[in-house]
Amino acid sequence: MESLNFIADQLHKPVIIVDRTLHVVCYNHASEICFQYNAEEVIGRSINILIPIEYHHSHNQLAKHFIDSNDPRAIAYKFTPNKLASLNIHDPNQQRVSYFLFQFYKYYLA
Repeated sequence: MESLNFIADQLHKPVIIVDRTLHVVCYNHASEICFQYNAEEVIGRSINILIPIEYHHSHNQLAKHFIDSNDPRAIAYKFTPNKLASLNIHDPNQQRVSYFLFQFYKYYLA
């Protein structure tokens, strides 16, 4: 994971990488600024720590669908404008999720 952390920290936009169980494995410096949690508080924990509690269920359903189907669409398109605003997302086109293989494991990048 060290090499992923190094690459993610070179980017100026928030980058969060989770495993199949939606536990954070990489969280860059821009994410720390955006979400106001430092990496030590987030890495190894459920991504739900970053999502308002009222959206945990719907987010988990969408994430599970994405993981099961590898559907290459933006998860944010499934949220209403009010939900997006509550997550501080102003442009759904900026919120993409994709997957990649690294050391024989599949990870998900947002």
